[in-house]
Amino acid sequence: MPTYLDLTVQLQHARPLIWRRFLIRPDATFADLHEAIQCACGWKNYHLYCFYAKAIGPNPIAGVPDEDYPGMPDAECVPIRTHFGPSRRCLYLYDFGDGWEHEVRLEGAQELPEIFERKLLDGERAFPPEDCGGISGYEECVALTRAEKLTKAEQRALLMRIGRWDPERFERDKVARLFDRPKARKSAGA
Repeated sequence: MPTYLDLTVQLQHARPLIWRRFLIRPDATFADLHEAIQCACGWKNYHLYCFYAKAIGPNPIAGVPDEDYPGMPDAECVPIRTHFGPSRRCLYLYDFGDGWEHEVRLEGAQELPEIFERKLLDGERAFPPEDCGGISGYEECVALTRAEKLTKAEQRALLMRIGRWDPERFERDKVARLFDRPKARKSAGA
């Protein structure tokens, strides 16, 4: 029976908590994990990313090779099981300008009769809009959505900046339709 890693991804420094939980093949790479997080968060993969073992620093686990970051282990070549065997957590940094920090936590492993690449389990709240300016920009967007009286110009500006984004809305079934990959490209066994 195939085994899947049960992972929770939580955006750091945001209150109340914003998170997603999903299953992914243990032979997935960190690039596959990045793609899964992007899809679960509703982001568009516009920026560089990196995974770190304990803290953001000079020794990344994997990321996107780039001339500005020499020695970066290629996320396409590093299987997640190389990290999530000995450790139960890592940090994921997305968009070095906005600095979105996420904790990725291994909840355990599940054996299931189904074969798939990844499957969304649950989540809570909407992740911030792409390029909104980090945590402070996110907090400003939340405040704007809660403002009771906005002028027509402010309403237009808000719509241009964040669209119809609602910080409280997580449409699990809609996200799952985009996220779930029913057939595995590779063996899902551990």
